[in-house]
Amino acid sequence: AEDALVRREQLKREAELMRSTQTVDRVLRGVYSMLRRAGMTPGCDFVAAVDAARCVGARIVLGDRDAFTTMEQIAGLRDVRQAFDSQQIIEGARQLVQSITPASDG
Repeated sequence: AEDALVRREQLKREAELMRSTQTVDRVLRGVYSMLRRAGMTPGCDFVAAVDAARCVGARIVLGDRDAFTTMEQIAGLRDVRQAFDSQQIIEGARQLVQSITPASDG
């Protein structure tokens, strides 16, 4: 009985995650569509950054995470506004930079 309850909770969580993923997908498609209608090319900022890095011989580091992990975190928010909390964004960026920046030797 306990296994069935655990499985039921797991299925419920997976369904919530699927709904969140579908919602984010629709939002992103809408944003990209609006950008295209405005004459912009989504992703062109990344292409320009890579081109500029190559021009100066900079090392290019591509950092990303699995979309499923991101969707799990979004689904776990108590309030969607948490996703846009500037302090959390700043802290996340700081941690990302620390994780990809080599430690200096004193």
